[in-house]
Amino acid sequence: NYCGRQYGVRSLAEKAAWEVMCNAEAARSAGLHTSVDLFCAFCNRGYDDEELLFFLYCRQTLLVECSKALPQANTKAPKGADQRFLSGVPVPPLPPAIALTEKRAKDITRVVFGGGGGGMLLQAIMQLIGDFFEQRSSGGNKTPPPTMEAYYYLKLMLSAYHDTRPAGSGGGGDDGSMMSMEAEIAGVGPGDERTP
Repeated sequence: NYCGRQYGVRSLAEKAAWEVMCNAEAARSAGLHTSVDLFCAFCNRGYDDEELLFFLYCRQTLLVECSKALPQANTKAPKGADQRFLSGVPVPPLPPAIALTEKRAKDITRVVFGGGGGGMLLQAIMQLIGDFFEQRSSGGNKTPPPTMEAYYYLKLMLSAYHDTRPAGSGGGGDDGSMMSMEAEIAGVGPGDERTP
């Protein structure tokens, strides 16, 4: 494990891991960011390995799709040693800084599901995204257009995936996470007001 390799001594590794968990739980309790909620849910085994893989796939797809919108670097002639690492594919900002419009969120969702039919899960996610933006834009003030923070989008994807899995596969709606996402969308959720 990471802490064991980093600290070497078992007692130091356990103390460091315990501090990470205590700080993460304190940040989650304070409602600092959706990414902290997800981190704590994975650490507390709220999601299984298959759900972790789905989350990582969605996150990677999100990063790749958002990096396409960044200006491309000139890869022809790096000028010096300090410029050598700047060439290549640009890296998007950290996911908490990514704000998605409704169209962008739906386009990324279609990419995640391969552009095909997608079935029940794709339909459920598209409905949740639509509900989120409908709720945010119903205030009357249309400028600027509402946005969805990247980790909130990933949490929405993961909750829908978790709730549509068959009951015997480790997922399947036993904790009401899709219902809690619908409650957040209806006005209790983090929305875009915390986007840095």
